[in-house]
Amino acid sequence: MLLSFALQAQEAETSIVTNQINNLSETEVNDKIPSKITLGSKDKTRGPARWYDIVDAVNKSFGGAINVYANDSYNTLWEDSTILSVYGSNYSSVWVRSVAAYIDPVDPRYNDPVQYPGVDAITNNDPFTVDSFYVPYLYYRNSAKPSIVDTLIISVIYGDGTGSGNDLDIRFYGPTTQTAMNHGTDTLRVLHGFMDLNPASTNHFGYLASSPSKVRTIRIPLTAATLMDTNSNGWNYAQVPINLNVPAGNKVAASMTFKSGDNWTPNADTLYTIGNRATPNYNHIRFVAFEEVSGGHQQYTKGIWTQAGLMRTDTSGWQNRHIPSYAFTNTDYEHQWFQWKLNCSTCFPVGTNDVTSNISELNIFPNPTKLNTTVSFHVEESLHNAEIQLLNLSGTVISSTELGFVKGKSSINKEISTNGIAAGMYFIQLSADEGKRTQKIVIQ
Repeated sequence: MLLSFALQAQEAETSIVTNQINNLSETEVNDKIPSKITLGSKDKTRGPARWYDIVDAVNKSFGGAINVYANDSYNTLWEDSTILSVYGSNYSSVWVRSVAAYIDPVDPRYNDPVQYPGVDAITNNDPFTVDSFYVPYLYYRNSAKPSIVDTLIISVIYGDGTGSGNDLDIRFYGPTTQTAMNHGTDTLRVLHGFMDLNPASTNHFGYLASSPSKVRTIRIPLTAATLMDTNSNGWNYAQVPINLNVPAGNKVAASMTFKSGDNWTPNADTLYTIGNRATPNYNHIRFVAFEEVSGGHQQYTKGIWTQAGLMRTDTSGWQNRHIPSYAFTNTDYEHQWFQWKLNCSTCFPVGTNDVTSNISELNIFPNPTKLNTTVSFHVEESLHNAEIQLLNLSGTVISSTELGFVKGKSSINKEISTNGIAAGMYFIQLSADEGKRTQKIVIQ
């Protein structure tokens, strides 16, 4: 099954993220230089959870030729443009109100058998669960205001790209745009998700969705104790349970936003005083992002939906959407440092051979069906511990038929009962020690 996205016939916005000066000095992060955070499971059996880290994956994709971790950039998050910060020797409005990242577990950089041997590989045929989410950041507090409680907002959403309601949707840059030409493609397609920016809403800075089941929004209080809550590398961090079931073929986005618990005078008060950056006037956080090659545009691969994004306090036509990293004229913010723990009960390890080449064809008939269906296939080489499973879109096994050892150069016809199963789309999956193959089935 191929991931099917509906291309939206809409005019793409211009690239508007310009070379804003980074407002975090090198001396302030000397003790927090990014290094790889290893969170992943090394379990090589079918179905374990796995951590996905795009910065690690991109870094490994260069085979050690480039140290992506050295291409780190930092900037301040604030809920609007009415607070001022120090940019060089001047004050200017904070210009980033939210950052986002989109995970596409099919991305080949996550599934290189040399770099990630033994961990699970999610395909477009596999439903999966977003188990939890991890993001490192830098938190700064005014020690003279110990009672202030700020809020870190994490919002996660999934969608299939068709733009149903407010779910993840597709935007594009056509062949004549500089953005498409920057990445050597005739048409550059990106994901985006709408956010709720109504200050009166309890979901302020949460993703909007056509169904509550498609989104999780978590509001994390930041206190004086949070300042001391760091990982082994000296970073503040949030690791939160998500438990979001994602149907096969869908992609996931997450955003991070900071809301101050303090009061300030709009367009007058400043996060810091020039020349005295050691003590902040107002609490705030800085996110960290990376570029693939210093000063260069990131790689674009058609059909792969990995990207990052940021939302300007002046959205410049993008309103309540994140500007995709492919559209940045400043390449500093290509990959926000978000990490994901995904769980897939139907997946096999990276590098495991798919049985596709061993099976002449996997036929299911009748399809659609009401009562029963027959699964038919021919194998060239023997299969071990083979079974046929009927799965729903969330990957739950509805029924299982064990085949055991299937001798090479043999044909199999096996009837599967669908009697009493609710109407809808399901998967028939043939799995064995050698790999798996999956086909859609519709039950009427």
